[in-house]
Amino acid sequence: MNINTNIYKQYINAGSSCRRPVVKTSGTAGSKSVVKQDSLSFSAEAALIKDNVKTVKNYAAQITDPASEERIDTLKEKIRNGEYNVSAQQVADKILNRWI
Repeated sequence: MNINTNIYKQYINAGSSCRRPVVKTSGTAGSKSVVKQDSLSFSAEAALIKDNVKTVKNYAAQITDPASEERIDTLKEKIRNGEYNVSAQQVADKILNRWI
């Protein structure tokens, strides 16, 4: 969806508040002015979701980062020498944790 209006640009600016300027309206003669103000607020749950998304993205970046050549070479050497051992319990735990 493409929203291309001045109103949209007024509300969506990095670092700006989401409040529209105050508009004063006057009633009939002798009545007081009424101040109307639009505002936007987010619930605590929305803030928590935003923080959780940021955390998940950080962890995903760490997981998907390629391993360093040094680490790969070290593992290859250990495998060649028969020094790389992983218990069946560790393998089973990793498989189960991935699917749970």
